[in-house]
Amino acid sequence: MLAESHLPANFLELEITETALIGDMGSSIAKLNELSALGVRLALDDFGTRYSSFSYLRHLPIDSLKIDRSFVIDIVENTQSAAIVPAIIGLAHGPIWRWWQGAWKPESSGSNWSSLDAT
Repeated sequence: MLAESHLPANFLELEITETALIGDMGSSIAKLNELSALGVRLALDDFGTRYSSFSYLRHLPIDSLKIDRSFVIDIVENTQSAAIVPAIIGLAHGPIWRWWQGAWKPESSGSNWSSLDAT
């Protein structure tokens, strides 16, 4: 696909769910490392909905961590979500360089999203 499009590999971001990785983690990591070496950007989608193991997360060549919508949709009303989301964002500021809040719209939640330093 990259050869046919004649676009640089970093123009492509592949979103992978946690569930897709779990079957054969060793093989998945190897394939993701190959894609990453080509310059393809990799995003772990729906983070927090399934396995969310920090053990495997540290081995994945992930560029983006997409927090599942279920955590951010009720961040104002749900104290557990209000605690979990900043922790995930803190993780994203470490080995994972970008994060994404899924389909959540900050202006509709009433939350002070800027206070989370989610940049």
